[in-house]
Amino acid sequence: MSPRTTHTRVIQGLVSGYDQFAVLDDLVAESFADKYGTLKILDVSIPGDEIEEYAFTINKQNVQMLQYTNRAMEYLQGMGVIDDIFAYYASINYDPEQVGYFSAHPEKLAEIDVVVKYQPTDKYTIQVATNPDFPPYDYTVSGDYEGIDMDIWKAIGYVLDCNINFNFMEFDSIINAIQTGRYEVGASGFTVTDERKEMINFSNTYAVAHQNVLMLKDSPLATATSWEELQNVLVAVESGTTGYYLAADVFGDSYVYPYNTYTDVIESVLTKYSAFAVLDDLVAISYVEAHPDELMILDVELPGAEEEQYAFVFNKSNTELLGYTNKAMTYLEEKGIIDDIYAYYASISYDPEVEGYFSAHPEALKKLEVLVHYVPGQMKETVQVATNPDFPPYDYMVSSSFEGIDMDIWKALGKTLDFDVNFNYMEFDSIINAIESKKFNVGASGFTVTEERKEMINFSETYAVAYQKVLMLKDSPLATATSWEDLKNVTIAVESGTTGYYLAADDFGDSYVHPYNTYTEVVQSVLSGHDAYAILDDLVAVSYVEAHPDELFILEVALPGAEAEEYAFVFNKADTRLLEYINTAMIYLKDTGVIDDIFAYYGSISYDPEVVGYFSAHPEALAAIQVIDHYTAEDPGSGTEGKGWLESFWDEIIKNFVEKDRYQLIIMGLQNTVYITIIGLALGLLIGILSAIVRSFHDLRGNFKILNAIVKVYITIIRGTPLLVQLLIIYFIVFASSGLNSIIIAGIAFGINSGAYVAEIVRAGINAVPKGQLEAAESLGMNFNMAMFTVILPQAIRNILPALCNEGISLLKETSIAGYIGIVDVTKAAMLIRSQTYSAFVPLIGVALIYLVIVLILQYLVGLLERRLNDAYR
Repeated sequence: MSPRTTHTRVIQGLVSGYDQFAVLDDLVAESFADKYGTLKILDVSIPGDEIEEYAFTINKQNVQMLQYTNRAMEYLQGMGVIDDIFAYYASINYDPEQVGYFSAHPEKLAEIDVVVKYQPTDKYTIQVATNPDFPPYDYTVSGDYEGIDMDIWKAIGYVLDCNINFNFMEFDSIINAIQTGRYEVGASGFTVTDERKEMINFSNTYAVAHQNVLMLKDSPLATATSWEELQNVLVAVESGTTGYYLAADVFGDSYVYPYNTYTDVIESVLTKYSAFAVLDDLVAISYVEAHPDELMILDVELPGAEEEQYAFVFNKSNTELLGYTNKAMTYLEEKGIIDDIYAYYASISYDPEVEGYFSAHPEALKKLEVLVHYVPGQMKETVQVATNPDFPPYDYMVSSSFEGIDMDIWKALGKTLDFDVNFNYMEFDSIINAIESKKFNVGASGFTVTEERKEMINFSETYAVAYQKVLMLKDSPLATATSWEDLKNVTIAVESGTTGYYLAADDFGDSYVHPYNTYTEVVQSVLSGHDAYAILDDLVAVSYVEAHPDELFILEVALPGAEAEEYAFVFNKADTRLLEYINTAMIYLKDTGVIDDIFAYYGSISYDPEVVGYFSAHPEALAAIQVIDHYTAEDPGSGTEGKGWLESFWDEIIKNFVEKDRYQLIIMGLQNTVYITIIGLALGLLIGILSAIVRSFHDLRGNFKILNAIVKVYITIIRGTPLLVQLLIIYFIVFASSGLNSIIIAGIAFGINSGAYVAEIVRAGINAVPKGQLEAAESLGMNFNMAMFTVILPQAIRNILPALCNEGISLLKETSIAGYIGIVDVTKAAMLIRSQTYSAFVPLIGVALIYLVIVLILQYLVGLLERRLNDAYR
């Protein structure tokens, strides 16, 4: 399993052939299948997959925001705004440029009433973190955030008479951002889980999702009829999603490639890096619509896949915003706004350029009533929503605008509870941590509701149900897989921290799963052939299939353990006030059909990165949402006295390293780090010494003019470009579809980079040797070559040994970016543990200590060698 940092990388691994398939949320899988015609969703049952509920994440202490958000969401659900948002994204084929529900229907946003007056009169801006790579829930169109989530939030913002600011984040970082208070709301198809509820608060749910298998139509697994036929291949999923955990549980980490974004997930399937992707149903549909000739959703039962409920996530302490949001969502549901949003997306084929519901129907927004003027603490609150806009159709970006189902729901919640929404970009697996630390109020990025998450955060009302899907290239050898077993023994692209990641890791083991930071990386991994497939949420898979219709499809196989997931927004445990408000608003939005409208909007369009969200397409729908309450945040208070720091610290160590044998991830990561370092160092020394000799021979004798010119160009390019860019180019372009092990590719990339620096170090050492040494050697009858290799180089190496040691240490630390291509190095292992425990301090400190110990050992060994050389020299 190869965990990717994004869904995009999961898909890239799938499309590129590195992963045979990906496990990701159903809608996400559909979105990537829409985007990549070579992917399809394999309809198989994923063992351990359960229904996930998405919610926005809110910091534990931000109870005030959570209350208002829930109230707004209740309103939006009551008005049907959230339903409209989902309907919109369900109606479109996902495309990275497709606008969201409210972007496509701005009139829908205008119809949303302001349900709460939030004092003072200045409009509060709710900061919503989302990952606009989750069509039809979240995506961007030319900088505008579109999608069901985005349109719901546009409606919430209208009802609460507040502004919504969408902020791009990696999906698996949104909850962390909500916890830390960086953003107030997470809206990116968050499935409501008990584990997340312990970290953040969830708003009222606004969608139900199922995990689907998205794969290429021409994939060998395309004829699979069961999840078992999908084993032993790479699965692309977005990191931190339900699809990721589902794939990880069934296949094991070694077969799952978790990407940072669904775009990467779909790309992975399209490029045949992954055999398929597992993602949410609507997302999978969006990608199928975006890539109708390439992707498909494989109709298989996913074992363990349960219906998921989506909700927005809030900081625990931000209960005020949650309350207003829930009230607004309730109003939106009652008014049918959410239903309109879902209907809109359901009525369109997703395309990256398609507008969202309110963008397409601005009049819909104007029809909403301002129920309250949302101002936290007697000022209009700005709910900070952390999201990973790489989870289409739930969360994605259009230019700089956050779009998608989650974003639309939060827009509707903001309108309903009279608060502003500010979306903030975060990695998906970091969102819950951010919510816990009060960095943001809410996490909204397709969070599946799980018992484990409920221990850390609170979930809002669920708003979507998703299923993990397998997304893979249509021409993948696994495209004909009929069961989950057919997908084994291949690398799987998933997004870190997602349901797809855990699903793949549990079944295949970490060694087969490539966790990426975003679904974009997940899909890219599949598209480029690095991963066999991706596992991601159904709607997301659909979105990527829509975006790559000729390359991706959703393999219809049953994913063992994959169950229907409920999405919800996540909130901080202490932010019960915001949670209450959001739940109330979400109920309102459901009752008024707003959430249905959002889903309908995304269901009606084919996902495209430029397609605007529901409220961007229909601002009138947001304007029509009524403000049902005025969400005001309360002071978090001093809290209660807990355990002593030493006892708590020890509990954290047990939780992060001992429970569930998580230390094995560190061991595997350490092994991979050492392998990459050894390969890179050996290759770097070889390239560096040879390059230095060529340059020195040319400088001293004028030889090798052509080789010298080539070496100079090589050194200039390598030293003048970022190592991360070089790594991505070598992985996704140079070695695309090569079938070469990712660790070897990484070692080559680091070796090529290190060689340029070693060359200059060695050349400097040669130049430091007095020229008289060379002349003396030649006077003794030695030729130039003999003098260089027996007299000059030994002295040069002795002089530059400390510098070479420093380069080796730098190389060791630089391997920490290997996670960008789905390799579980020691740093990525810590991030995966963090995405499971939602505790950032202990895993990261532990990894820092590991690096420090290794460096100290290297320094000691080099010191011994230096003393030996000095003794010999004397």
